[in-house]
Amino acid sequence: MELQLEQQEQVLTPYDNFLYALKAKETKRQYPHRLDKFFTFMDFNGTIEEKCTKLYEFSNKNNANASEFYLIKFINHQKKRIYPQGEPVPVDYYNFLQCYECDSVYAVYELEKESQIKDVVETVDNPFDIGTSFPGIDKRTSVGGKNARKKRERQKQLDDITDDDVKRALAKGHTLFSYSEH
Repeated sequence: MELQLEQQEQVLTPYDNFLYALKAKETKRQYPHRLDKFFTFMDFNGTIEEKCTKLYEFSNKNNANASEFYLIKFINHQKKRIYPQGEPVPVDYYNFLQCYECDSVYAVYELEKESQIKDVVETVDNPFDIGTSFPGIDKRTSVGGKNARKKRERQKQLDDITDDDVKRALAKGHTLFSYSEH
């Protein structure tokens, strides 16, 4: 039995060439997004692979100076958004945000805040103990729990005391500091 190997000519897409040039893992994560911003600036639509192909065709159809012109124009557009190191920012700088896609500027107080997901750690001693109480809430520290505990302690004091005058004073809300029976 003879195996025939078919040779297929594989052509790398412009996007494949772009990714091949990137070596570091973090660079491979960030640069496609940055490249997509450039394509948005050039008004290319479609997936990033399609946009890379459009740029390749644009560069082949026009001379290299046209692509270079758009790249320099994009860089100058981005430079306007960056303050030089050491230069003070305006007083109201942090009150406004600029959209990186459309360059619209919005006041921070007009934007909706994104909800945040917070971690919840629940510790349960007995996994089969499913009651009406909420885990993590100690009834002894709640206001109702403190008042109930105080009432139980006061009732215990009243039961232990035999003197009627002291019992009436405690029933009115007075506090007993010390008591001893002879």
